[in-house]
Amino acid sequence: MLGINNDPTRMLVGFQLILAVMLIGLLLANGLIAEALLTFLIEVVICFVLMIRSLARESQNTPMVCTIVLCSLSCASLIGTFAVLFKKLGIESTGGAGDVTKIATNIYFSGVTFTTLGYGDFRPSSLSQLLACGEALAGYISLGLAVAAIADSYMPGDAGSGDAGPNDGSGRTAPAIDGPPASPNGYRGFTDRMICPYSELSLDKISEQVRDLKKASESTGD
Repeated sequence: MLGINNDPTRMLVGFQLILAVMLIGLLLANGLIAEALLTFLIEVVICFVLMIRSLARESQNTPMVCTIVLCSLSCASLIGTFAVLFKKLGIESTGGAGDVTKIATNIYFSGVTFTTLGYGDFRPSSLSQLLACGEALAGYISLGLAVAAIADSYMPGDAGSGDAGPNDGSGRTAPAIDGPPASPNGYRGFTDRMICPYSELSLDKISEQVRDLKKASESTGD
């Protein structure tokens, strides 16, 4: 439905939506109707803007700072929602580190749990232990997808296989090297372009291209 196609931004949107539905259900189950409505509105806006950025990415490069801000807001919204649930279910202080009834303390605990820092000054209560485990797992996935989305926005756009090589500054473009085919919508994802850009090339094809490049360089030298 989202047309993910190896696009980390769309993967982040999909995961964000699934997690938002689960969190809104927990908020409603604990009688936090206003907080559930606010979470719904925030998540819809963030996911909508992320999808617009992803669609714009297919036709032109978008500023990387926009992706950084959007991914940061995405993670911050999750931290805030988890903090509201922690305040409702309760956390415990080890050695009188602070007032666990304050929302600021719960946001701090939610932040260190989301990033899996775990300083040890606070810990979840018996009611919120499973919630803390879930937030740590959500933090792993969200931060990983956010980093991938930011890296993807930095990569130069390419709308299909066989893209031209880099320009050497003299107006000439290096010979194109055939890469893996683009996805049906013409967008080659982060995985295809960065992790394994030539995974579908055979050794014979690579050898043939190397020979062609050598012949071209020799003819230029003559």
